[in-house]
Amino acid sequence: MVLVAAGSVSVVKLIFSLAVAINAAASKARRNRADCLDVATRASTLDAALSALHDSAKAKAKHPAVAAALEGLHLALHRALQAVTDCQDDGAVSRRFNADRVSAELRRANQVITERMMDVILVAGMHTNIVVVLDAHQSKHRGDGGSQLRPLPQIQEPCSPISRKEEELPTISSGFNSFDFSELEVATSKFLEENLIGKSDSCTVYKGALPKGSEVAIKEYSKNQYKAWRNECQNEEKLAEKLLHKNIIKLVGRCSSGGRYYQVYEYMHNRSLSDHLHGNGLQWPKLLNIIRGIAQGADYLHEQCGLGIIHLHLKPSSILLDYDYTPKICYFGSSKVLPTSAKEGVVDFVVCPCKE
Repeated sequence: MVLVAAGSVSVVKLIFSLAVAINAAASKARRNRADCLDVATRASTLDAALSALHDSAKAKAKHPAVAAALEGLHLALHRALQAVTDCQDDGAVSRRFNADRVSAELRRANQVITERMMDVILVAGMHTNIVVVLDAHQSKHRGDGGSQLRPLPQIQEPCSPISRKEEELPTISSGFNSFDFSELEVATSKFLEENLIGKSDSCTVYKGALPKGSEVAIKEYSKNQYKAWRNECQNEEKLAEKLLHKNIIKLVGRCSSGGRYYQVYEYMHNRSLSDHLHGNGLQWPKLLNIIRGIAQGADYLHEQCGLGIIHLHLKPSSILLDYDYTPKICYFGSSKVLPTSAKEGVVDFVVCPCKE
């Protein structure tokens, strides 16, 4: 059993009591039995999952955000127990008219338990001094519904102002590998369509292989694309020079040639987390490791790297997974750095300053 701080003990006890009750109810299910057992299996993993939290995270269990996440998990389990209990009724009319509906409810309950458990681990696992508070009282009296943003104090842009002309591509610095265009042509078989990973408004991405066998992902920006996304590219590169962590994507190098600009990253074999959140998804042990890795990466950005970096674009599509599903936080184009004198701030409404 997990030990947590006073104030959350009652909720945690209820969580484990509900998990036991779900297992008992599933064993007596007379219809939708397979779905009921799936829910019971998921509920039975809660003890191990909560126990896997870092010791320092447990100490924060009484934090309002963690308490709210635990309450969300408790509510999800309560609804799951009700759905499983309903399956103990084996009436013919009930089977005929409710089987599909109950089956859908059980599958949804299974998914919600996973989501709420992810919330608990992610919130409890993050350690940050960067505080963003919803000023509901002020919004209420102002009468605007809290739609205006009061910026965090003294937030600094990592990028210095651009002094070169709009059309000019950047000079390659010594912070990364400087690739010749011919090297990238060889790596991608002259940007063969078979090596195309994807396209977006900002760039085109190809898979490549460097001479020593390292697999890479190469972003290609046309002249117009780089002009539109130059600030984001430079912001990401300035931060990448200072970041080194197993859960942060690595920028290998860059290249400028023929009016086009290229960024070379380590290759992520299992795409983004968003690609795995639908359908059958990932098994719980793998999900737990992914959640822990995201929390460790965020902790590194917020505190351990010493810069106080706010990502501002952290979402499933910004989490890439390598060959063994180790998560890597990427896309730092919109990220900002807080000076040590501005670790806290108050906003009325949180927005993501991205172009998607």
